[in-house]
Amino acid sequence: MKKRFTQFLMILIFVGAFNSVDAQVVGGYFDKLAEFYEQEQYEDCAFKADRMTLRGKYSSDPEIYLYLAMSYHQIYLDTVLNKYQEYENAYELALKSLVKAKRYDKVGEYFPNNDFVVHDIVKSGIPIMLAYTWDGKYSKASSMMRSFDRLKEDQSLYFYSGAIGFFNYDKKLGNEVMDSILPYFPQVVKNARSEMKPVLADGIRLYFDYLMEDYYVDSAENLIEMATDFFPEDTALLRRSFMPFDSLRYE
Repeated sequence: MKKRFTQFLMILIFVGAFNSVDAQVVGGYFDKLAEFYEQEQYEDCAFKADRMTLRGKYSSDPEIYLYLAMSYHQIYLDTVLNKYQEYENAYELALKSLVKAKRYDKVGEYFPNNDFVVHDIVKSGIPIMLAYTWDGKYSKASSMMRSFDRLKEDQSLYFYSGAIGFFNYDKKLGNEVMDSILPYFPQVVKNARSEMKPVLADGIRLYFDYLMEDYYVDSAENLIEMATDFFPEDTALLRRSFMPFDSLRYE
Protein backbone atom coordinates (compact mmCIF):
# COMPACT_ATOMS: atom_id res chain seq x y z
CA MET A 1 0.00 0.00 0.00
CA LYS A 2 2.81 2.36 0.94
CA LYS A 3 4.58 1.56 -2.33
CA ARG A 4 1.45 2.36 -4.36
CA PHE A 5 1.00 5.66 -2.52
CA THR A 6 4.63 6.58 -3.20
CA GLN A 7 4.21 5.78 -6.90
CA PHE A 8 1.02 7.86 -7.05
CA LEU A 9 2.77 10.76 -5.32
CA MET A 10 5.63 10.62 -7.81
CA ILE A 11 3.13 10.74 -10.68
CA LEU A 12 1.48 13.83 -9.19
CA ILE A 13 4.85 15.51 -8.76
CA PHE A 14 5.78 14.69 -12.36
CA VAL A 15 2.48 16.02 -13.73
CA GLY A 16 2.75 19.15 -11.61
CA ALA A 17 6.28 19.78 -12.82
CA PHE A 18 5.23 19.25 -16.44
CA ASN A 19 2.33 21.69 -16.08
CA SER A 20 4.54 24.29 -14.38
CA VAL A 21 6.86 24.21 -17.40
CA ASP A 22 3.96 25.07 -19.69
CA ALA A 23 2.87 27.85 -17.31
CA GLN A 24 5.95 29.97 -17.92
CA VAL A 25 8.80 30.58 -20.31
CA VAL A 26 11.30 27.74 -20.11
CA GLY A 27 14.71 29.12 -19.17
CA GLY A 28 13.27 32.54 -18.31
CA TYR A 29 14.66 35.09 -15.85
CA PHE A 30 11.89 37.64 -15.40
CA ASP A 31 10.18 36.46 -12.22
CA LYS A 32 7.49 39.16 -12.21
CA LEU A 33 6.32 38.24 -15.72
CA ALA A 34 6.34 34.57 -14.74
CA GLU A 35 4.31 35.38 -11.62
CA PHE A 36 1.70 37.35 -13.55
CA TYR A 37 1.38 34.58 -16.13
CA GLU A 38 1.21 31.72 -13.62
CA GLN A 39 -1.52 33.58 -11.70
CA GLU A 40 -3.44 34.00 -14.97
CA GLN A 41 -3.12 37.78 -14.79
CA TYR A 42 -2.66 37.93 -18.53
CA GLU A 43 -3.57 41.59 -18.97
CA ASP A 44 -1.02 42.63 -16.34
CA CYS A 45 1.60 40.37 -17.88
CA ALA A 46 1.02 41.79 -21.35
CA PHE A 47 1.02 45.37 -20.08
CA LYS A 48 4.27 44.98 -18.14
CA ALA A 49 5.99 43.11 -20.97
CA ASP A 50 4.89 45.72 -23.48
CA ARG A 51 6.23 48.53 -21.28
CA MET A 52 9.54 46.69 -20.91
CA THR A 53 10.01 46.51 -24.69
CA LEU A 54 10.03 50.32 -24.75
CA ARG A 55 13.20 50.33 -22.67
CA GLY A 56 16.35 50.11 -24.74
CA LYS A 57 18.01 47.23 -22.92
CA TYR A 58 14.89 45.07 -23.22
CA SER A 59 13.74 46.10 -26.70
CA SER A 60 15.04 42.91 -28.31
CA ASP A 61 14.82 40.46 -25.43
CA PRO A 62 13.19 37.24 -26.70
CA GLU A 63 11.83 36.25 -23.28
CA ILE A 64 9.77 39.42 -22.99
CA TYR A 65 8.27 38.89 -26.45
CA LEU A 66 7.51 35.30 -25.51
CA TYR A 67 5.50 36.49 -22.51
CA LEU A 68 3.78 39.04 -24.73
CA ALA A 69 2.86 36.30 -27.19
CA MET A 70 1.66 33.92 -24.49
CA SER A 71 -0.37 36.58 -22.69
CA TYR A 72 -2.07 37.91 -25.81
CA HIS A 73 -2.80 34.35 -26.87
CA GLN A 74 -4.52 33.65 -23.55
CA ILE A 75 -6.48 36.90 -23.91
CA TYR A 76 -7.53 35.80 -27.39
CA LEU A 77 -8.74 32.47 -25.98
CA ASP A 78 -10.64 34.14 -23.13
CA THR A 79 -14.27 34.45 -24.25
CA VAL A 80 -14.78 37.47 -21.98
CA LEU A 81 -11.60 39.44 -22.55
CA ASN A 82 -11.58 38.96 -26.31
CA LYS A 83 -14.89 40.82 -26.55
CA TYR A 84 -13.27 44.10 -25.51
CA GLN A 85 -12.37 46.40 -28.38
CA GLU A 86 -8.82 46.88 -27.11
CA TYR A 87 -8.22 43.15 -27.58
CA GLU A 88 -9.88 42.65 -30.95
CA ASN A 89 -6.43 42.08 -32.46
CA ALA A 90 -5.16 39.92 -29.60
CA TYR A 91 -4.31 36.97 -31.83
CA GLU A 92 -2.45 39.13 -34.34
CA LEU A 93 -0.44 40.66 -31.47
CA ALA A 94 0.34 37.20 -30.12
CA LEU A 95 1.58 35.98 -33.48
CA LYS A 96 3.60 39.13 -34.17
CA SER A 97 5.23 38.97 -30.74
CA LEU A 98 6.11 35.31 -31.17
CA VAL A 99 7.76 35.98 -34.52
CA LYS A 100 9.87 38.68 -32.84
CA ALA A 101 10.79 36.33 -30.00
CA LYS A 102 11.99 33.73 -32.48
CA ARG A 103 13.93 36.32 -34.50
CA TYR A 104 15.64 37.83 -31.45
CA ASP A 105 16.67 34.43 -30.10
CA LYS A 106 20.00 34.53 -31.92
CA VAL A 107 21.78 31.78 -29.96
CA GLY A 108 18.92 29.33 -29.35
CA GLU A 109 18.50 30.22 -25.69
CA TYR A 110 14.69 29.91 -25.81
CA PHE A 111 13.96 27.79 -28.85
CA PRO A 112 13.33 24.90 -29.29
CA ASN A 113 12.74 24.69 -25.51
CA ASN A 114 9.65 26.87 -25.86
CA ASP A 115 8.33 25.33 -29.06
CA PHE A 116 5.15 24.43 -27.18
CA VAL A 117 4.26 28.12 -27.48
CA VAL A 118 4.78 27.98 -31.24
CA HIS A 119 2.60 24.88 -31.47
CA ASP A 120 -0.25 26.41 -29.44
CA ILE A 121 -0.30 29.75 -31.23
CA VAL A 122 -0.04 28.29 -34.72
CA LYS A 123 -2.78 25.79 -33.87
CA SER A 124 -5.08 28.65 -32.81
CA GLY A 125 -4.33 30.54 -36.01
CA ILE A 126 -5.17 27.75 -38.43
CA PRO A 127 -8.97 28.26 -38.29
CA ILE A 128 -8.44 32.00 -38.84
CA MET A 129 -6.27 31.34 -41.88
CA LEU A 130 -8.75 28.86 -43.33
CA ALA A 131 -11.59 31.33 -42.80
CA TYR A 132 -9.67 33.97 -44.74
CA THR A 133 -9.38 31.72 -47.80
CA TRP A 134 -13.05 30.74 -47.62
CA ASP A 135 -13.88 34.47 -47.64
CA GLY A 136 -11.55 35.06 -50.59
CA LYS A 137 -9.08 37.06 -48.48
CA TYR A 138 -6.04 35.33 -49.92
CA SER A 139 -3.55 38.09 -49.16
CA LYS A 140 -4.45 37.94 -45.47
CA ALA A 141 -4.12 34.17 -45.47
CA SER A 142 -0.72 34.50 -47.14
CA SER A 143 0.37 37.04 -44.54
CA MET A 144 -0.44 34.58 -41.76
CA MET A 145 1.32 31.85 -43.68
CA ARG A 146 4.50 33.91 -43.87
CA SER A 147 4.42 34.36 -40.10
CA PHE A 148 3.92 30.64 -39.60
CA ASP A 149 6.86 29.95 -41.94
CA ARG A 150 9.09 32.09 -39.73
CA LEU A 151 8.12 30.00 -36.72
CA LYS A 152 8.24 26.41 -37.97
CA GLU A 153 8.76 24.19 -40.98
CA ASP A 154 5.75 22.06 -41.82
CA GLN A 155 4.87 20.26 -45.04
CA SER A 156 1.14 20.83 -44.53
CA LEU A 157 1.67 24.58 -44.32
CA TYR A 158 4.04 24.47 -47.28
CA PHE A 159 1.36 22.67 -49.30
CA TYR A 160 -1.19 25.29 -48.32
CA SER A 161 1.13 28.13 -49.31
CA GLY A 162 1.23 26.66 -52.82
CA ALA A 163 -2.53 26.28 -52.97
CA ILE A 164 -2.99 29.94 -51.97
CA GLY A 165 -0.37 30.93 -54.51
CA PHE A 166 -2.71 30.09 -57.39
CA PHE A 167 -5.09 32.76 -56.11
CA ASN A 168 -2.39 35.28 -55.23
CA TYR A 169 -0.89 35.69 -58.71
CA ASP A 170 1.96 33.30 -57.91
CA LYS A 171 1.34 30.27 -60.10
CA LYS A 172 5.05 29.53 -60.20
CA LEU A 173 5.06 28.90 -56.46
CA GLY A 174 1.83 26.92 -56.71
CA ASN A 175 3.17 24.61 -59.39
CA GLU A 176 6.51 24.13 -57.60
CA VAL A 177 4.74 23.15 -54.39
CA MET A 178 2.30 20.78 -56.06
CA ASP A 179 5.06 19.10 -58.06
CA SER A 180 7.08 18.51 -54.90
CA ILE A 181 4.26 17.47 -52.53
CA LEU A 182 1.57 15.61 -54.50
CA PRO A 183 3.76 12.60 -55.43
CA TYR A 184 4.27 12.02 -51.70
CA PHE A 185 0.88 13.22 -50.52
CA PRO A 186 -0.11 9.96 -48.74
CA GLN A 187 3.01 10.20 -46.58
CA VAL A 188 2.40 13.90 -45.92
CA VAL A 189 -1.13 13.12 -44.69
CA LYS A 190 0.14 10.26 -42.56
CA ASN A 191 2.79 12.41 -40.88
CA ALA A 192 0.56 15.46 -40.37
CA ARG A 193 -0.58 16.43 -36.89
CA SER A 194 -4.32 16.30 -36.34
CA GLU A 195 -4.73 20.09 -36.50
CA MET A 196 -2.98 20.09 -39.90
CA LYS A 197 -5.41 17.69 -41.58
CA PRO A 198 -7.93 20.50 -42.30
CA VAL A 199 -5.07 22.52 -43.80
CA LEU A 200 -4.28 19.73 -46.24
CA ALA A 201 -7.95 19.16 -47.09
CA ASP A 202 -8.57 22.85 -47.73
CA GLY A 203 -5.40 23.08 -49.78
CA ILE A 204 -6.82 20.35 -52.01
CA ARG A 205 -10.08 22.32 -52.29
CA LEU A 206 -8.23 25.42 -53.41
CA TYR A 207 -6.08 23.56 -55.92
CA PHE A 208 -9.12 21.72 -57.28
CA ASP A 209 -10.98 25.01 -57.77
CA TYR A 210 -8.00 26.47 -59.60
CA LEU A 211 -7.78 23.44 -61.89
CA MET A 212 -11.48 23.65 -62.71
CA GLU A 213 -11.29 27.38 -63.38
CA ASP A 214 -8.52 26.72 -65.89
CA TYR A 215 -10.40 23.71 -67.38
CA TYR A 216 -7.90 21.07 -66.27
CA VAL A 217 -10.82 18.72 -65.77
CA ASP A 218 -8.90 15.44 -65.89
CA SER A 219 -6.36 16.64 -63.35
CA ALA A 220 -9.12 17.99 -61.12
CA GLU A 221 -11.03 14.70 -61.20
CA ASN A 222 -7.92 12.68 -60.37
CA LEU A 223 -7.10 15.05 -57.55
CA ILE A 224 -10.55 14.88 -55.96
CA GLU A 225 -10.65 11.07 -56.20
CA MET A 226 -7.40 10.89 -54.30
CA ALA A 227 -8.50 13.50 -51.76
CA THR A 228 -11.79 11.85 -50.84
CA ASP A 229 -9.88 8.69 -49.94
CA PHE A 230 -7.91 10.65 -47.36
CA PHE A 231 -10.67 13.00 -46.21
CA PRO A 232 -13.94 11.05 -46.65
CA GLU A 233 -15.87 13.28 -44.22
CA ASP A 234 -14.85 16.63 -45.67
CA THR A 235 -18.11 17.94 -47.12
CA ALA A 236 -16.43 20.56 -49.36
CA LEU A 237 -14.41 17.86 -51.09
CA LEU A 238 -17.34 15.44 -51.26
CA ARG A 239 -19.51 18.01 -53.02
CA ARG A 240 -16.81 18.56 -55.60
CA SER A 241 -16.40 14.83 -56.18
CA PHE A 242 -19.99 14.68 -57.49
CA MET A 243 -19.43 17.23 -60.23
CA PRO A 244 -20.36 16.07 -63.78
CA PHE A 245 -16.79 15.79 -65.02
CA ASP A 246 -17.68 13.98 -68.27
CA SER A 247 -20.01 16.72 -69.44
CA LEU A 248 -17.56 19.42 -68.37
CA ARG A 249 -14.85 17.94 -70.56
CA TYR A 250 -16.83 18.73 -73.69
CA GLU A 251 -18.15 22.17 -72.88
